[in-house]
Amino acid sequence: MATQRFYRVQSGWSFTCYSEEHEFQARGHYCMDYSHWLNRGKFERHLDWDDRSREPSPFISVYDSWQEAQTRARVLTQRRHPDVFIAEILLSSPQEKILDVGFSDLTVHLPTLQQVRDDTGGPATTFVSISAVRKYLRVGHTGDTRASEWFALDSVPNDLIVKKWQRGAQ
Repeated sequence: MATQRFYRVQSGWSFTCYSEEHEFQARGHYCMDYSHWLNRGKFERHLDWDDRSREPSPFISVYDSWQEAQTRARVLTQRRHPDVFIAEILLSSPQEKILDVGFSDLTVHLPTLQQVRDDTGGPATTFVSISAVRKYLRVGHTGDTRASEWFALDSVPNDLIVKKWQRGAQ
């Protein structure tokens, strides 16, 4: 599969943590079966911008469209978020993988993209599209979602981040 680019819009108020030395890291982490965290309710809460009082999300929103990322950065800037920037994430050799999410009454075969980290021995970085969670997990059209939105699961390591643009800079 050809390379895949994603764009993460981050601000000083984002719920996703960012460290120059480490990575983007979701605040929510789960060491349970996929069905406990890759489910309709968790995705719908993540997409609901008014639902920020619940447990942290294990997802990191990214876009496969530069224009959509710029639009999101503009919105955050207009809402006076501090330190808004866009990070370009490059998957040099993404692989299509199916995650089997076993619920009590069925197993969902969720299509994902993974960047395997053979060179470092670290775990694969997994991305799932909004269209896949809508189709396979029946997630409704909640929040301010875009067709280009994807979700990184848990973290995006710094070795996948190739460029950053500060909002207002070229």
